Amino acid sequence: MPSKPYSSSHEVTQGGLRLLVANWMDPWNPKAGGAEKHFYELFTRLARRGHSVTLIASGFEGGEPVVERDGITVHRVGTRHTFAIPAVLLARRLLAEWPFSLFIEDLNKVPLYADLWSPIPTFVLVHHIWGRAAFSAAGFPVAALTWLSEALIPRLYRKARFIAVSESTRTDLVIRGIPRHRVAVIPNAAPPPAAPATESGKDPVPLFVYLGRLQRYKRVDLLMQAAVELAREGREFKMVIAGSGPEEEALQRLASELGVATRVEFPGFVPEEDKPGLFRRAWANVLMSEKEGWGLTVLEAAVESTCSVVAAAPGLWDAVVPGETGLWVPYGETRSLAEALRRLMDAPAEVERLGRNALARARAWDWDQAADRLERALREAIPPGAP
Repeated sequence: MPSKPYSSSHEVTQGGLRLLVANWMDPWNPKAGGAEKHFYELFTRLARRGHSVTLIASGFEGGEPVVERDGITVHRVGTRHTFAIPAVLLARRLLAEWPFSLFIEDLNKVPLYADLWSPIPTFVLVHHIWGRAAFSAAGFPVAALTWLSEALIPRLYRKARFIAVSESTRTDLVIRGIPRHRVAVIPNAAPPPAAPATESGKDPVPLFVYLGRLQRYKRVDLLMQAAVELAREGREFKMVIAGSGPEEEALQRLASELGVATRVEFPGFVPEEDKPGLFRRAWANVLMSEKEGWGLTVLEAAVESTCSVVAAAPGLWDAVVPGETGLWVPYGETRSLAEALRRLMDAPAEVERLGRNALARARAWDWDQAADRLERALREAIPPGAP
């Protein structure tokens, strides 16, 4: 008898669904990011509601091949670079052995094209489509493979339903040929504030924060270019570039070369419990990515009454209302970014106003409500008589 893919202590309840999910990484992978946080917040809620959740993810050093965490059974196969083939093989085996209700592919990097081989209804969860931005995020061979694999999505996912995290992502899918009626939008949500809304914790010296993976397409270098302009004016300010990733050393060298190393701090990886305090101190969260699915840190900053300065780019313009919850900057324009930061430095009252508005808007995005919407969407896809 094959081993059961979900824990006997978390049997599906009457009317519950058996969900098989594939995601590039699991939430307990040391390199986990926003997509994994999104998975955790939604699917642990579904598990607590009596649904069975089995996740296939890539392996990592020290990671157990099979483990149960917070009601989710995780199977780890391959590595971050070899995930696709072993993931498909394991998924097909589990689908043949156990009566799952739905297969959910969390699209990240290279698609698994589950619609071609899954015998049960398929959902595809999409944060964002890379498109040409892939060439800013990876070397040419990987970027070209990503671009080509995405171009095939409309032809190879003819039956699957899609879940997008933003209207920008849905528009991207529709432009590529996915019918709009097959794409539901379930936006990201915000955690509860770590401190009372009345508690002000802004640093007395203007502090601007980037928190996330240090990758090329995030364009963290623009913050330091803007820092050069502000420092040239003799202004007092600090920047914190928090996180780790392939660009960390290059960004540290750049700060030194530009002469702003004393103004820019690189604390490395920041534990979850320390993020709220960092955002609360900041005058603004800054995110200059070429493209995002939504920009989860915009909401994480907002619940600490901190506004965001973002590039006017897909995903980010869904997350920030310009002039109300933060500021938009034309993508790639250092001078415009410096001007936006200068505007906030000169107007502490504006910083407070934008932060209050950001908090008010963030309260409308709730993970429980997002889980409700996901649960409804999944149930609607179940054929009559399915397990």
